[in-house]
Amino acid sequence: MDGVVNVLGVWGAGVSLADDKGQLRFVSATDDVVERLQALEDDVDRGPCREAYDSGFPVVVGDLQALADRWPRLVNQATAAGVNAVMGVPMSVDGEAIGALNVYEKRSGDFSDEQVAAAQVLADVATGYIVNVRDLGRATELAAQLQHALDSRVLIEQAKGFLSATLGLDVDMAFELLRTYSRSNRINIHDVAAGVIDGTLQVHEGALRGADERDLTP
Repeated sequence: MDGVVNVLGVWGAGVSLADDKGQLRFVSATDDVVERLQALEDDVDRGPCREAYDSGFPVVVGDLQALADRWPRLVNQATAAGVNAVMGVPMSVDGEAIGALNVYEKRSGDFSDEQVAAAQVLADVATGYIVNVRDLGRATELAAQLQHALDSRVLIEQAKGFLSATLGLDVDMAFELLRTYSRSNRINIHDVAAGVIDGTLQVHEGALRGADERDLTP
C-alpha cells in the first residue's frame, strides 16, 4: 500500500473487501492507524469506504469534521489520529462490487481530480488481481496479492513519469514505449519498468520503431 501513498501523494491507504454477505472486511493498510480506521469503518458499516462500495462511485471528503453527525465514531477516531480528509474508491468488476480502496490525508481540503482518477486506476488494477478470491480466511495471501498488484502498477507509473521527463514524451507515449520494448524483447513490463527506474536498462524512442536490443549499463 505504500506505493499507493507515493503515487497519490497522500498520508495513508487501506483496502476492505466484501464477504459473501456484503460485509466489508479489512485486508490491507499502510500502518496500524489506518488499520484501526479501516476496522472501525467495517465494524460500524458506515463511512466513505462503505458508501463507495454501495454507490459504485468515489466518495471524496475534504473535511471530515463537517460530517461528524453522519459518521460520529469514525470522524472522532480519525481526527484524533490527525486524519482530516478521506476518499473511498469503489472496486468492482462487471458491475459487481467487491470492495473499496480508502485513501487518507492529514490536511483538510478536497482531493484533486487527478488524485481521484489515479486512485480509481489503482483500485481497478487491484480488482483485476483479486476478483476471483472470495475466501477472506485467506487474508494474508490476499493482502500479498494485492500488494504485488499495486506495487507493479506503481512501478510502471514511475517509469512512465521518468521516461516522460527524460525523453520529452507525454505519459501515454511513454507507456507505449515501455509496452513496445517489453514485447519486442520478451521482457515482462514490470521488469522493464524496474530496469528503467534503477538505471540498469536504457529504453530509447527507437523501441517504438521496432528496436529489439536491450541496452544494459555495465
